[in-house]
Amino acid sequence: QMADRPKKEKSFKSSKNTDKGTAPAPSGPSKWQILGAILVSIITAVFLTHLIATPPIQAVEFTLEDPPILEKNFRLTQSSILLENAVYGPESIAEDPNTGRLYAGLKTGLICEIELNKITNEGRIVRAVRLTNASDCDGSYKSFPKCGRPLGIRFTPSGTLLVADAYLGLFEIDLIREKVFTLVRGGRQIDDSPFSPPLRFLNDVDVLPDGRIVLTESSTRFDDRDFMYEMLEHRPNGRLLVFNREKDSLRELISGLFTPNGIVVHRGKILLAEMGNARILKYSPSANSVSVFIDNLPGFPDNLRKSRDGRSIWLGIPVMRSEGDNWINQRPHLRELLSKLFSLQALEWILSFFTPSYGCVLQIDADHPTILSSWQDPSGSKVSSVSCAIETHDGHLVMGSNDNYYIARVPL
Repeated sequence: QMADRPKKEKSFKSSKNTDKGTAPAPSGPSKWQILGAILVSIITAVFLTHLIATPPIQAVEFTLEDPPILEKNFRLTQSSILLENAVYGPESIAEDPNTGRLYAGLKTGLICEIELNKITNEGRIVRAVRLTNASDCDGSYKSFPKCGRPLGIRFTPSGTLLVADAYLGLFEIDLIREKVFTLVRGGRQIDDSPFSPPLRFLNDVDVLPDGRIVLTESSTRFDDRDFMYEMLEHRPNGRLLVFNREKDSLRELISGLFTPNGIVVHRGKILLAEMGNARILKYSPSANSVSVFIDNLPGFPDNLRKSRDGRSIWLGIPVMRSEGDNWINQRPHLRELLSKLFSLQALEWILSFFTPSYGCVLQIDADHPTILSSWQDPSGSKVSSVSCAIETHDGHLVMGSNDNYYIARVPL
């Protein structure tokens, strides 16, 4: 709403007409004075914020190796877009090996079943389930703790669907009987570790050959909706967990991880994406040892999913790295100041301004630290921010995203 313009003062002549002219109107502040006042106010606010406010993060300085340069291609620009504006944030996707139907976890807390029409190449949501009875689940910041955020979705060898929800815990869904079973509740304490933090931010899930379930927890300090703080802080707040359903025990396998994300079991070993360090780690349960499988990825790794022949891994890259990243990495006090000055939503907007939209999926050799191929949309105009890519039975790559309003599909 525009302010009313100030009215000019009227000049009055003497009744005896002794004035020789009209008195000049008082002059207001110039535009430079106004601009100066605004700048002083901003500087004062920044200074006081720096002195008084406590930052929500305790950032540390770090440096990553300059990312490798990928030879560009445009394979993802040939993708079909499915369920546009019908799904919000299909972060993780799984295919039913028996029916070929797809399952996706959404920001609204829903896990939806999707049927693809092979003739029209269109998708249709057949049914959906929610893990709570909460209302007003619109995918907003305030709705996540009560509505949940299903992140990791994986079929078990017996055909049930495992769901790792960032807030609510670990669930198993019997699709035939349409029943949902709670395996691990969010906030549960780690067994035999009374000083370990309780569950806060589950991310992905897979099953070991002996039936135990392994899970990544991206942070014990921040939850999913404050994920940006976790990345800006860059401290080893994450861990790898294992759940034994026969004993109902939840244990910690590895702690001190930098934002662990996607996970996949291969030949009895566990490959996990350490997003904060742009690399993939390998953990051996039998030897209780961890090593770097592949380092210095061109982007920040998200979900890992096996190819149908089991010889390679599909890796979603939601955000590409750049040579300029280390400028902010090496300035922890600046990151803390930004976290004090701006809301999370504003921070995400600011960082997205400096991060170009890009679509990228990597195919990695499952046994050797080698990138076999890349699938890209360099402009992000068709497909961007890919968090998960799965290879389906009909020879397609189906992709989801934490932020997009669609599912993408491209022939291999």
